[in-house]
Amino acid sequence: MKKTALFLLSIAVLSIGSCGNNGGGGGTTPPSAVSITIDPTAATVPVGSTAQFTATVQNATDTSVTWQVDGTTGGDVNSGFISTDGVYSAPLRMPATGEVTITAVANADTSKSAAATATIVSESAMLSGQFAFSYTGFDSNGLFYAAGSFVADGNGTITDGLLDLNLASGAVPNLTLSGTYTVSPNGRAEILLIDSDDFSYTLRAVLISSDRLHMIQFDNSVGGQGFIEKQDPTAFNNAAFAGNYAIRLNGIGDNNSALGLAGRITADGASNLTGGVTDINENGTATTNAAFDGTYDLTAGNGRGTAVLNTPLGTVDFVIYTVSASKAYLMSLDLVPAFLGTAEKQTLASFSDANFSGDYVFNSSGFSANGFILTAGRLSSGGGAITAGVSDENDQGTLTENLAFTGTYSVTANGRGTGSFTSSAGTSNLAFYLISPSRAVFVQLDSFAVATGELESQQGGPFSAASLSGDYGFSLTGNDSDNVGQFNSDRAGAITGTTDINDPTAGPIPDLPFSGTYTISSNGRGDLTMGDASGSLHFYMYIVSPSKAILVGSDTILLGTAEKQF
Repeated sequence: MKKTALFLLSIAVLSIGSCGNNGGGGGTTPPSAVSITIDPTAATVPVGSTAQFTATVQNATDTSVTWQVDGTTGGDVNSGFISTDGVYSAPLRMPATGEVTITAVANADTSKSAAATATIVSESAMLSGQFAFSYTGFDSNGLFYAAGSFVADGNGTITDGLLDLNLASGAVPNLTLSGTYTVSPNGRAEILLIDSDDFSYTLRAVLISSDRLHMIQFDNSVGGQGFIEKQDPTAFNNAAFAGNYAIRLNGIGDNNSALGLAGRITADGASNLTGGVTDINENGTATTNAAFDGTYDLTAGNGRGTAVLNTPLGTVDFVIYTVSASKAYLMSLDLVPAFLGTAEKQTLASFSDANFSGDYVFNSSGFSANGFILTAGRLSSGGGAITAGVSDENDQGTLTENLAFTGTYSVTANGRGTGSFTSSAGTSNLAFYLISPSRAVFVQLDSFAVATGELESQQGGPFSAASLSGDYGFSLTGNDSDNVGQFNSDRAGAITGTTDINDPTAGPIPDLPFSGTYTISSNGRGDLTMGDASGSLHFYMYIVSPSKAILVGSDTILLGTAEKQF
């Protein structure tokens, strides 16, 4: 009886459970499906700007998501990037459609996602903030120098500009500027500036990044080439300008004699410049390892300051435009000597021969008895010896090509170095000043040429055609013309691009399309040809890294730099 009763009770319990489920009453509801929403569902984002997107996952313990831009996890350079916490960074150029799709995929159930649309607007937003500029040019009276600053509002308007000029007739200081600008999708820009004397200046430029541009002046009968860099307003004071600075200046002296200067000096953060040492080449006569000092004043707080340097050439008054605590543009306000250049903070307190070791690319520009002399090359250094040197030089149309050289060097504790280089063409000497183990400025000390230049550490070798890949902005300057533009390299020896040229004879030539070919050897030396329907130009090319190359013309007297964009 007990076993029978237990068996019947079990049947009854099972029957009750079955009836309850079939009847739909008193049972457990299945869990709800995972869902996801995104906020906002639409956003307008200026190029180069950011926007926050937020995803909410419901009915899941794991609420994390994977972010995509146009179907690519994390995004890419063409459509923009998005962080793991939903911060979208728009590209620095307009996407083809002007829109991208932001998608959040639920990690708890990857079949569930939510999407939003980001509309990218205004290339002008690529140029936004306060910028300093400097350039060297020629007008109907001869050589001139210019330095200044302006504020770009990100929407095509320029305000709060300042301009200092050193003309063949003398200095025109502290003009005010206003203006307008436009930026194209490939980063090429046009800037119109108007000063307080109602003179206008048309500039054509190309963005390397939102912080740096190559530029040329683009007016009839006036040309010039230089750079524009975003300023750091926190450095607009004496205290920020402190430490040891390497200086490079190009200039002209009495009777239009050529001047080149390199040196270093210490700023104390309180207006004093001490412990300076400099090397100068004036019309082929060298002054070496000479002391100098001075004072500076950045208290105006607008990025423009002044300095007085007591040099072997006498007392020289300068205007300063601060880029950052590590860099400033310098332009003299004296008729003679007239100078333009840079001061850059040294990264080490003390240097030695060991801090100049490895592979370097160099370039220099200046004057010889023939006219413009432009040089590019590369070398290997270590233990006081220079090896594997090779250079290409254009001396006002006279070429010295693929010249092999060797040499020696030494570096003192303050970062000043000397080098002697020997080739089949003879011996050349220079003094250089290390900014860091990877960069230095120098002045040539020979009687046959007055030139200054820069050395940069060569990275990324051995090199090949694939070392040049993607979009590059470039500028070229010399006796023939001033050029600025943009090209794309296919990694396999072909380029296509667009350039603006200011030709001394033909005047401004805008928006000129071109194509070309290139080769690169394993040491980074190569050839590049740019051409259009009217003909082609040939350059020797030295790869600094996959992001930068130096170009010197063989059939045109031009020297310049190409840098990878964005």
